[in-house]
Amino acid sequence: MRDIYMANIIDKRTPEEKARQAEQGRRIVKLRDIKGFTQDELSRAIGLSSITAVQNWEHGKNDVARRNQLRLAKALNTTFAYISTETDDPSPHSKNVQSNAVHAGTIEPWDSRTPIHDDDVSIKFMMDVELSAGNGREPGVENNGFSLRFAKSTLKRCGVDPNSAYCVKVTGDSMQPRLYDGDVVGVDTASKKIAEGSTYAISYCGELMVKRLLREKQGAVIIRSLNPDYEDRLVSSDDRDELSIIGRVFWHSSIWN
Repeated sequence: MRDIYMANIIDKRTPEEKARQAEQGRRIVKLRDIKGFTQDELSRAIGLSSITAVQNWEHGKNDVARRNQLRLAKALNTTFAYISTETDDPSPHSKNVQSNAVHAGTIEPWDSRTPIHDDDVSIKFMMDVELSAGNGREPGVENNGFSLRFAKSTLKRCGVDPNSAYCVKVTGDSMQPRLYDGDVVGVDTASKKIAEGSTYAISYCGELMVKRLLREKQGAVIIRSLNPDYEDRLVSSDDRDELSIIGRVFWHSSIWN
């Protein structure tokens, strides 16, 4: 008789990931029941051709990709934050109006001639280096002499050595709604180890960009945008030489027009 061998499937998820995915599943089931959807009806409502993904989500077996979290929130009349377990309030419009702002201080104008306070530090701002929040941008040329000022306490809270940090401008829309075209980000060049959920300045195939990075099996890496209109890029272990991590993004600044 021929021997039959079955491969052991190893679940590499952390206990926290398992708990979050299980909670996502419970929330999807609850809202689906409220809406009166079957699994098939919900699958079609979010543009899926089979119910397998919904079944796996509801059983807490798989994580829900961001684009599907957005689609689920729309179909189930809730918010992205509820599906992603960032809030416990399922209502699409919060009924609790609370203050969400505190006075942080005054604004003090400064320029290159203004002395640096003892509590501040100056970080280089590479004016002519741009990180694409799109499909990639050819490297620019550093423009020395420009800087931005940070409180030493801010960098300490972020765990950043000022000697390892610099600021650059972001272009494109692939990281919306987190980063917008023209935003400025601070990059910690001493932090290059991939941490799940963190955003990095990278060079991929000779192009500079700012993206989320996720580790995959066998040394592969996923390059992910936050805008669901942009597809993930999978960098296999054989192509890792094409990917260079410049540093982790620890801060960003936006100007509202």
